[in-house]
Amino acid sequence: MDLESVFQDHVNLYELLGIVVEGPEDLAKLSPLQIRRNFRQQALKHHPDKNRQVSDSRQKFHQLDIAAKILSDPKLRSAYDQWFIGVFFEQQIANEARQEQTRKLYQREMAVKRDRTQGTPNIAVFEEHGQYLRKLKHFKLPYGDWKRMDYSPENTNRKLTKSCTLRFELQNHKLLQSKQELGDLMSNALQVRLVDLYYSPRNDYSADSTIVAYAVLPHINDTLRVLTEWNVKKPCSDSSPFFSYIEDISPKTQHTSFTFTNQEQLRPYIKERLGRSPVISR
Repeated sequence: MDLESVFQDHVNLYELLGIVVEGPEDLAKLSPLQIRRNFRQQALKHHPDKNRQVSDSRQKFHQLDIAAKILSDPKLRSAYDQWFIGVFFEQQIANEARQEQTRKLYQREMAVKRDRTQGTPNIAVFEEHGQYLRKLKHFKLPYGDWKRMDYSPENTNRKLTKSCTLRFELQNHKLLQSKQELGDLMSNALQVRLVDLYYSPRNDYSADSTIVAYAVLPHINDTLRVLTEWNVKKPCSDSSPFFSYIEDISPKTQHTSFTFTNQEQLRPYIKERLGRSPVISR
């Protein structure tokens, strides 16, 4: 096998010798000593006397000998390297470019499919659901108890944690920096069991005069009750020492988020506690 046969058969002589070449710079760094060293290693590994059970060991050994002779000759190696760069490296770059174009084309096609899927509703799904509702109506079967729906944040089917969360601005007292102590004081003062309690990550306990804590109440009506009592008639410290530490109470979400509740249920309670009927926005 001469150099022309190597070119015709597209033989990677470096791969035969177990030499990893990833770019033209690797060819420049490769010394004749490294080539001879790899040849000896591969020759010992594939020598026919040690691999009599392998049928192509003799052919493999012959190819290793040709690779070592070509790459050990400066003129032959220079000619082979020029051919090697044009065939293997440039072909690899072209393949990578084609793969990148294919990937971009696939992404564009998928984006078009998603847009079409989102823009075109599945009418069959709506028709099937409509038939189901008509059957329920025909047989006078209930399909939803909207009057007694559970709005509790603990209800896994309909969590309203944000709507049931109040923001407390408190004096930066060491007692209130303990979550356990703050939770006990807050539960007793508000007369409600807390679902969760956490502090604002922006609190600077060593420098700020006030700190912020968030309390999650069990029901939206508890949230509205506490807000109404605080806004209409702020409780005095005589009812609970905890109120002397409170600077402000505000909802985490806007009041408009509470309009879905039956706020008429709060009127008798607030009238009894505050002495007058409040005006609750709808």
